[in-house]
Amino acid sequence: SSSSSSSSVVSQPFAANSRAIVDALPKHWPGPAGPGPAVELHLDEKARRHDLFLRFLVEAAGVWNLLPAAEREAILEHGEMVAALLCVRTLHNEAAEADEMEQEEEGDDM
Repeated sequence: SSSSSSSSVVSQPFAANSRAIVDALPKHWPGPAGPGPAVELHLDEKARRHDLFLRFLVEAAGVWNLLPAAEREAILEHGEMVAALLCVRTLHNEAAEADEMEQEEEGDDM
């Protein structure tokens, strides 16, 4: 698999760079008691970097229209992964906050 991976880097260098931005994302995050804001900052930074990379390809370099469709699709999918992780993290935080409020209300009832 590593030979196919290295050949895709050569044949799709912009998609490989896009993937490197996404792969730098944390693969998991701590629970509600953990350092949550650091994860959001990290995800926000990765989303910003990927967006800048995409803008560079489209606006500054004019490379976007020259890329094969498969490579453009891969780059867009990487951006979607970052956006999806941000949404999941937001839902995770909202669920954790709801649980905390529920536990506080139960504690008040005692």
